[in-house]
Amino acid sequence: MEKIKLIVYGFIVGLGNIIPGVSGGALAILLGIYEKMLNAVNTIFKQFKKNFSFLFFLGIGIALAILVGSVGVKAALDNYKIATTLLFIGLIAGGIPSIYKKIDGKISFVNILIFAVIFVLMTILTFVNGTIVTIDTPTFIDYIKLFVVGIIASATMIIPGISGSMVLMAIGYYDLILGCVANITNFSLLGYHIQILLPFGLGIVAGILSLAKLVEFLLKKYEVKTYFAIFGFIVSSFVGTIYLNITTFDFGQLIVGIVLMVLGFILTYKLSKYESKKESEI
Repeated sequence: MEKIKLIVYGFIVGLGNIIPGVSGGALAILLGIYEKMLNAVNTIFKQFKKNFSFLFFLGIGIALAILVGSVGVKAALDNYKIATTLLFIGLIAGGIPSIYKKIDGKISFVNILIFAVIFVLMTILTFVNGTIVTIDTPTFIDYIKLFVVGIIASATMIIPGISGSMVLMAIGYYDLILGCVANITNFSLLGYHIQILLPFGLGIVAGILSLAKLVEFLLKKYEVKTYFAIFGFIVSSFVGTIYLNITTFDFGQLIVGIVLMVLGFILTYKLSKYESKKESEI
């Protein structure tokens, strides 16, 4: 049961890395598994069996979401953009009460300033659209660039509230990466897709291993300030999710979307409460 739950959590986190404006890291923290994920990465060899099992099943869910979801989410956004977007807004909103508990009663000028700066910077980033990058025949320089882009993408997975897809859009690599993942089963182009995704994936692994220690340090040393920053990232993600995805209006989709938003809220609210309860019992 625990393994299935981790796969489900991973699937939700993985979907968050695909939807523009949504953060996989934010969903991990809203589900109550973020600090466990950081600890498992940073202490992988200390309790190898336990940590590897946690990361392995979580990784299966993330991989499934990216492989299957890249096609499904793209289709959902193309055909049911409002309903899909509202579902993810509900998923994000459902975990906010658990985050608020960590900062409740700890309001100060510095903490509010941290929240405001992060919120403003991320909102500005939402409106930045980079020139779309296309690579026909990858060169050595392209491999280096893809590796660096992977490191940047890993930062968006580790730092809750930063949307990986939004950042990839800002630097122009979103369509290239999503297109390769969505068409990975097109075996006539498999060699090309591997040339794009392999250096990108290696950059993600390198970034996660190095940045996880930094974020865990900040949570231990400056927990409240770090959570105010995280809260700024998460609140700004509402702006990004709506701006990047809702460009038309459809009343029928709006009604369906509101229902899905409520269901999404209930799901992450219940899951985050369950994880908080489990943590307090340990």
